[in-house]
Amino acid sequence: MKKEKPQHWDLIGDIHGEHTSLVRLLEELGYHYDHEAVHFFHPEGRKVIFVGDFIDRGPDSRSVLHLVRGMIDSGHALAVMGNHEFNFVSYFTPDPEGGYLRPHHGNYPGQIEATLASFDGNDEEIPEWVEWMKGLPFFLELDGLRVVHASWIAEDIEYLREKSLHDGAFLIETNRKGSRARQAIDNVLKGVELPLHDGVSFADSNGIQRNNMRIQWWGSGKGKSYRELSFPPNNLAPDEPVPEGAQPALVEYGPGEPPVFFGHYKLKRFAPFSAAPNIVSLDYGLGHGGRATAYRWSGEAEIDAGNFVQVDPEPPAAYELYSDDNFHFMDEDERVKLGEFGTYAAAAQKAKEIVDRYLQNRLHEGNSAEEAASSWRSFGDDPFLPAGPKGVAIFSASSYVSEWVRKSETVATVPR
Repeated sequence: MKKEKPQHWDLIGDIHGEHTSLVRLLEELGYHYDHEAVHFFHPEGRKVIFVGDFIDRGPDSRSVLHLVRGMIDSGHALAVMGNHEFNFVSYFTPDPEGGYLRPHHGNYPGQIEATLASFDGNDEEIPEWVEWMKGLPFFLELDGLRVVHASWIAEDIEYLREKSLHDGAFLIETNRKGSRARQAIDNVLKGVELPLHDGVSFADSNGIQRNNMRIQWWGSGKGKSYRELSFPPNNLAPDEPVPEGAQPALVEYGPGEPPVFFGHYKLKRFAPFSAAPNIVSLDYGLGHGGRATAYRWSGEAEIDAGNFVQVDPEPPAAYELYSDDNFHFMDEDERVKLGEFGTYAAAAQKAKEIVDRYLQNRLHEGNSAEEAASSWRSFGDDPFLPAGPKGVAIFSASSYVSEWVRKSETVATVPR
């Protein structure tokens, strides 16, 4: 009997709306784009695991979500929830006590501003994405490896094992300070923090005084200083021992356990490294000017530094939108440049608005949908983009009009 080949995985760190960098990283890893099925795949059967934080900061969170979900739905990827997905769900979930679970004031709206901008013109999709994010697992435990967004804390993993944000009561509890659910979510999705003892604080890289710090959650912290325990490694942390009894018992992931991959910690200043032979962070600051990062895992129990793969971020693309005049077909002298857009989604949406305006005007004049389309093909403006991001179908005004006619006719034939 032929032995089944074990699955090999490519684990990808936080993406934060950087669609172009994600595509370039997938290509560097050897993935191909299937234009008919509209997803990436690896010709040798490798698959991807995304460690969460698909959204926020970068210019095109919506395209990242479609790419990630397309690979998951086609069986070419898995993913875990990041704290940014958790925050997104909470932001759009009403709080029974009033408002929303994540407030719509203070700094909170600014934290998802870039994500909402990427949905401009497609806001109707957001409720579906909220539901999709609710179903993301908090962690993965596969044959030979583990994946979590921030920290693998055994007791919190066990607590969350049968939990889901689709459970409304549980979702509410995760947003209540002091609750067991909040503690587990904070540890697993946001990392373990250690309060500094009385009178001790330090200024972080932004000059802000801190009274607590993120720490390692593996190995033993016994006898270590705050600086030795800090993660990311922080030379500004106090170089004095953690008082007896203050070291959390949560720091316990041992050397004999399977390799665990995570993101979250923004190691922008560092070259790729394994924090321990079985501990790997994959967030190197993508979305903050850092590099897109992955690890090629092929079953090894100890991390090999040669298996890290990184690509540099590209400067923000400027997508140019042009328009031809169908009345002067093929006459480039009549071509006009309509502008440049920071994201392909924004440029394509503007193109759709131009076509929609013409079609709706014809309908208001009493024309049928087919008559409006025929008029557009003869006299309308034909907006187009010379190029789009890899992995995204390029906008075609002609195809858009044909689909508009089909949908219009379908609606017209529905019994009332």
